[in-house]
Parts: sequence; C-alpha cells; structure tokens
Amino acid sequence: ALKEVEMDQSMEARVIAYGLRDAERGAAAVEDLCKGAVAMERLRYEKRLSILATVGSNAPFIGLFGTVSGVIMAFDQLRSLGDGGQDASQMVMGAIAEALIATGVGLLVAIPAIVFFNYLKGIVKTRLSHTELLVQTMVAYMRAPILKENIKKETKTQQIKE
Repeated sequence: ALKEVEMDQSMEARVIAYGLRDAERGAAAVEDLCKGAVAMERLRYEKRLSILATVGSNAPFIGLFGTVSGVIMAFDQLRSLGDGGQDASQMVMGAIAEALIATGVGLLVAIPAIVFFNYLKGIVKTRLSHTELLVQTMVAYMRAPILKENIKKETKTQQIKE
C-alpha cells in the first residue's frame, strides 16, 4: 500500500506516505511527522505565489508612475510651446493619452494577477484542509487497537518482501 501512495506526487499522498513510512513508531510520532510534512508541502505549493502577489500589488503603481510622468511631460510640452494653438493641444493630448494607456496597462496586468493569485491560494487552502483531515483520520485509525495490529503486520510483511 505504501508503494502505491509514494508513487502519487499530490500533497495528500506525499504527507500520508511520510507518515506511513514510520507507522511502527506509533500514532503520536506519525502525527508529528505529518504535521512537519504538511508544513513542507505548504511551502512547496506556495513557493511561487508570492511572485503573483508582488505583480498584482505593484503593477498599478507602475501604471500610476507612467500616468504621472505622462502628465508631467504633457505640462512640460504645454509650457515649452506657449500659445502654439492647435499643434500644442495635439501634443498635450497625445502625452495625456500615453499616460492613461500606462495606467490601463498597469491595471490589465494587476487584475488578472490578483485573480489568479486568489484562485491558486484557494486551491492550496483546500488541499491543505483535505491533507490535514486525511492525517487526522489516519492517526485516529492508528490509535484504534485493531488497526495498530494490522499496520504492524503490514509493515513486517513489506519488510520481508523487500
């Protein structure tokens, strides 16, 4: 049974396999080992989520920086042209449009990044909950006297086969 669980690379299987490897040490030891394995799996699953969070939270500021620099550029052009009439207003309008495009691009990057971050964070949270429930269920069964004997027998049988 352990070999099949070890072949699965899901969070739940990796944690359960980690606990089952040392099942003969008892339920308390397995529970502690699994808690450590859950913490390691959390790190593994959340490893790159910080990148999405950083992009999502900083992209609007980059867009805002583009807006501010574009407006400053528009006012600078307006000041340097003085009363240039139609040409001056066209140049200022172009600079303001460029500034607004920078804001839009910042939002177009930030919104999907935050949505995707929240989606993945929810998946990780659900998987962690399922894993913790499986660990608690396994430990509860290990504390039951009948199952303790079955685990000892299975562990001995596996050791003999290897």
